[in-house]
Amino acid sequence: MATGIGIVTFLAANLLALPQTNDRRQLGYSSIAQTGLVLVVLGQQDILGDRYLFIAGGLLFAHSIAKAGLYWLSGLIAGRELPDWAALRSRPLLIFAFVTFIAMLSGLPPFPGFYAKWELVRFLAGEGRIALLALILLGALIEAGYLFAGSATSSNANHRRSKLPAPRTNWRPSSPPLPQAGRSAIYGATFPGTPTCCSPCRCCSRCLSCCWTGCPRG
Repeated sequence: MATGIGIVTFLAANLLALPQTNDRRQLGYSSIAQTGLVLVVLGQQDILGDRYLFIAGGLLFAHSIAKAGLYWLSGLIAGRELPDWAALRSRPLLIFAFVTFIAMLSGLPPFPGFYAKWELVRFLAGEGRIALLALILLGALIEAGYLFAGSATSSNANHRRSKLPAPRTNWRPSSPPLPQAGRSAIYGATFPGTPTCCSPCRCCSRCLSCCWTGCPRG
């Protein structure tokens, strides 16, 4: 039962991730697919024995680290479309992190996911469960395809479309504007005898009331 639900989830989620152009939707479908693969492992305990803990743990560990890293990088990107990730090209360290997380998520060596999947393939092939093995390999191929296709889209896109947010420097809090009544009171106290019913003159700082004809210096 767990094997059937897991393999259907694994394949369906990876197929639904193929046409996605939104980065977080694609990462979300990838997480659903990995959950399905872990269900397959749990359903094969009869042949995996105690090794199912190593396989499931390796898959979960690699997936959690890689997905956390990719979501962190996603938070640095202003847009949500895959071409917007071209903004990372100006940061070599972020590019290295991006490639590392994609390789870890795809199950490439030397990351834990590779050894977990290799052990799963070895047990399934040894027990003659070729159909299940073929479906798992097909899902893994689809997953690697859209992950690396998204990487290629990001690298070929115009990096000017999206930029990493620049850190705020020399920020100073701005004081709220003084209300009109406060300004009138201040200028009324500074220049006794002047009306306090309007804004001060920019030239002489005297009040320009309706009873004034204009600036004394004008």
